[in-house]
Amino acid sequence: MSANATSVFRPWLFSLAIALAPSVLAAQEPVTIHIDAGAAQGSLRPVWKYFGYDEPNYTYAKHGQELVEELGALSPTPVYIRTHNLLTS
Repeated sequence: MSANATSVFRPWLFSLAIALAPSVLAAQEPVTIHIDAGAAQGSLRPVWKYFGYDEPNYTYAKHGQELVEELGALSPTPVYIRTHNLLTS
């Protein structure tokens, strides 16, 4: 697509989005959610197998191995550790 066609297409698309926005927003119905924190429904069965933490070197710290073992003991299936912020400092 040429630069000229793109410059003509963008304002048209923007105008269309502005014109359709009220009808899309008006079509939504309000939702009410009620939570009774006092009602017991049984124990929470864990469905996740991943744990994450921000400091990747914590695994090798003084109590890091203990943490990994404790997390692994929480589930009969293998537990995976996902570290965050690997490429930032």
